[in-house]
Amino acid sequence: METAAKQRVNRKYTHFAVLKSTHEVVNGWDYKGYEQEELMSDKKYYFLNDITDMQIDSRLVKIYTAKYLLGNLFDPFNIAAWNTDKSIFTL
Repeated sequence: METAAKQRVNRKYTHFAVLKSTHEVVNGWDYKGYEQEELMSDKKYYFLNDITDMQIDSRLVKIYTAKYLLGNLFDPFNIAAWNTDKSIFTL
């Protein structure tokens, strides 16, 4: 496993799953070219199945765009904003 100093966040990610309780990022996706309405109309397909596959209860996360996070909460491209210790695996 890479150390935190060597880990990088994919700069192409357009959407992120963020833990509601701690505001830590647990996953990201590159959906450039997709319409926001399409993504939100089937969140289970585009986002939540991946979260469940990670053994995280999907009710514990909220999906945000990179643009929203950068303008309102934090920089999701900073590895320090990510949950890297796997402490949230709940299923």
